[in-house]
Amino acid sequence: MFAAGWNVPPRSMAAGAIAALLPWFAQTSLADERVCHASGIEGGGAALWNGGTWAPLSGAALPAGESKILTDGESRVEVTCSDGITLTIAPGTEVNLEELTAVAVPQAGIVLQLIEGIVGLVAPERSFRRFEIRTPLAIASVRSTDWAVIHRDGASAVFTRAGEVVVRTLGQPVVLRQGEGIDIAASGLPGPVRQWGAPRVAELNEALGFAWR
Repeated sequence: MFAAGWNVPPRSMAAGAIAALLPWFAQTSLADERVCHASGIEGGGAALWNGGTWAPLSGAALPAGESKILTDGESRVEVTCSDGITLTIAPGTEVNLEELTAVAVPQAGIVLQLIEGIVGLVAPERSFRRFEIRTPLAIASVRSTDWAVIHRDGASAVFTRAGEVVVRTLGQPVVLRQGEGIDIAASGLPGPVRQWGAPRVAELNEALGFAWR
């Protein structure tokens, strides 16, 4: 379990999705060509999926096209991109980076698939039309902020370290402001917006490492 608040029933086959959205209709900017590197690798159990096979992850530029990163229980990865995006990948995580590593085009969006685990995102510059992180239960989409998305043990959560995230669920939209998070049960139903206490934030930071620690 990630934290005490994660005691949830097994994920149902009919789990609905929630959406965490910030408006992106204001000013659009043209995305420049984006190059991403694995700028930090801790532990020896990080692997890159490319060309239909897993191989040890190195610090070289991540290939465009089909691209996934998998960490074991002892490894962490930090990915930095030329347009200011930083992705931090905790131990025990699998994430699909295909659209992040693709050659950027004008007004392009980015969609990352978090299959399992924890990722932290910093997107300080607007070099994309929208940025989404999808789990089996949630879609977290923002324009420019600093946030983390979790999918562990069949449940999901979103936490905002800076900025604001509007979360759309089966009910009315809610806003996550700095220090606030929300848990989504395996059924797809969200819990209340809460200030995450220091122990839970510290646990998240320790799991992610690097600049989050």
